[in-house]
Amino acid sequence: MEKIRLHWLILYCLWQPGYAAYAQQTAPVITTTTVLADLVRQVAGPEVPVASMLPIGTDPHTYEALPQTVHMARRAELIFINGLTLEGWLQKLITHSDTKARVVIVSQGVTPLAHPDNPSATDPHAWMDPLHVITYLHNIRDGLSAWKPAQADAFARNCRAYEDSLQALHRWISLQWTQVPAHRRVLVTTHDGFRYYTLRYGIQALPLMGTTTDADVRAGDLRRISHLITTQDVTAVFIEQGINPALLERLAAEHGITVAGPLYGDSVSPPDGPAGNYLSLMRHNTRVLVSALATQPHTHQVPAPSGWGLWVAGMGTLLLAGLGFLWMRVKRPASPALPAHWALRLEQVGVRYGAVTAVEAVTLTLQPGRVYGVMGANGCGKSSLLHALVGVVPATGRMEIAGKPLSQWPGKVAWVPQRAQIDLHFPLTVAQVAGMGRLAALPVGRPMRAADRAAIQDALETVGLAHLAHRAVGELSGGQLQRALLAQALCQDAAIYLLDEPFAALDAESEALLLQLIRQLAAQGKLVVVVHHDLQQAATLFDEIILLNRKVLVQGTPEAVLQPHWLQQAFGNYSAFLPHPPSSPLPLS
Repeated sequence: MEKIRLHWLILYCLWQPGYAAYAQQTAPVITTTTVLADLVRQVAGPEVPVASMLPIGTDPHTYEALPQTVHMARRAELIFINGLTLEGWLQKLITHSDTKARVVIVSQGVTPLAHPDNPSATDPHAWMDPLHVITYLHNIRDGLSAWKPAQADAFARNCRAYEDSLQALHRWISLQWTQVPAHRRVLVTTHDGFRYYTLRYGIQALPLMGTTTDADVRAGDLRRISHLITTQDVTAVFIEQGINPALLERLAAEHGITVAGPLYGDSVSPPDGPAGNYLSLMRHNTRVLVSALATQPHTHQVPAPSGWGLWVAGMGTLLLAGLGFLWMRVKRPASPALPAHWALRLEQVGVRYGAVTAVEAVTLTLQPGRVYGVMGANGCGKSSLLHALVGVVPATGRMEIAGKPLSQWPGKVAWVPQRAQIDLHFPLTVAQVAGMGRLAALPVGRPMRAADRAAIQDALETVGLAHLAHRAVGELSGGQLQRALLAQALCQDAAIYLLDEPFAALDAESEALLLQLIRQLAAQGKLVVVVHHDLQQAATLFDEIILLNRKVLVQGTPEAVLQPHWLQQAFGNYSAFLPHPPSSPLPLS
């Protein structure tokens, strides 16, 4: 009998994890984020299975749908989403899954905050205000009641009970902030995900980047925030769970202030963590913020320089700048011509961020005249590999053309980043942004000539922006800004073009133009490398696909790479999807 019990215990332990994963994928009610999953569970009650598409700790701004997420959507009967542009990936997932589920937008009725730099865009993080979450609850209650009318009374009772908890949470947060003087209520974070919270409780928000985590930090924002830290009694900056803290740590070190956190915003923590549900998340964040900002700041007495000291410092700066310019003009070598037959070779290339390995032992040979797609799941090292090629991050291994390091071929590599790394508030025109690429290709110190200005005009015409040449870049749409950066790369007349997620957030016109441009560059004998995530588009866009998961899993034609056994290694333990057209090399399972 004891042996039989032991056998049953072993079988149960083996079966339970698999059943939990299966239950997640077959839940009739699903949400896009873990925060929403917790709110829906509060209203639905314990008898209704609820699952989140995104695992705990996943960033909803940059999420790339996995095959198991498609299976979840296909089997679901009800899908709760945040809306307010948070889930940019959702419509494609719904199309691919052919789900018949009803979709409920829980933020319906919330007055959204406009994006500070783009009035046509909205800030999606309305759940950071507990009073807005009451609106979320009402939409959740109504969605559940329409799905299961017989349980509507139970859903309404649960909703009212949780409303009381939210009102109590709001009163508690308001009371905590009375400990912090008004002039010290300054929240410095990386990601602009807390403006609903800061507006509700009278706090000044100073994010380094925008409302999405894939935005870039602009130099102007860093200068502005550094100035405010110096002039106000800022005692701490706050890191966020899942976002690289390096910039904030550097900012704190420069000003001698505290690094506090982490704060939780887009995801709850594991159940045994400090933010395992929505109420815990809000209490944890408030405790962290109030504790750090209520602390009396250290004062630093910096003697003001005398007039003589300012004159010496100014003249010294000018002298050093002049000597540096002369050194560059004399010492910087002209870019040599490439040999008739060349290739870009990477051998054992690696990238590390502290103790974290982003890219490991990558060995590739890339030929001109071809378009290569670098693909893989989030965090697999795609962008880090491009950063290594352009020298943005230090890398180990060898990157060579014709036996010479890539660094000895100046001007041969053009890079189009995910977002513009320029200050959009700085008065630059579209033509000036494109002209930066031309300046990079000129010998140092040589002024632009008529031929250079003609090259800029040609590039702007190629990307369809000639009529906007004199418009400020801060007035461009996302697609137009991406085209301006492409024009900048074209002006460089490079041999290698590296494009990091160039199709992200593009309108149909810009996407069609970019597809045509990529093919034209390859036809001209250029080497084009594109970081991309759309498996369906990849089947026709690329000559070869490099599937990455820190290391190279496989390199080959789309037909050879887009197969279940490779995609399972890159994206998970399920067959990946390419739903349309049916003749795609990877069938929908």
